[in-house]
Amino acid sequence: EGSYANVKMAMHKDLNQKVAIKIYDKKSLQETNRRKNVKREIQIMDSINHESLITMFEAYESRKQVFVVMQYMNGGTLHSFLKRLKDA
Repeated sequence: EGSYANVKMAMHKDLNQKVAIKIYDKKSLQETNRRKNVKREIQIMDSINHESLITMFEAYESRKQVFVVMQYMNGGTLHSFLKRLKDA
């Protein structure tokens, strides 16, 4: 769970693998800058193709939410990983 989105694990039926689904509630994206940041995040993730980075499979939206489906990596958030590195 983050400031603007929740992340859920799911099973991608076509790929037969676990995926992470980042779910933004559109109510939290009312501010123009937040909306722009989410669009930018999706555009950047869509343009990146590198074996060491998370792959985004698709992004779509409903009337109330924006969904970003991406590669699942266990071990927690990037923030918690960096904090563990700093504390080690």
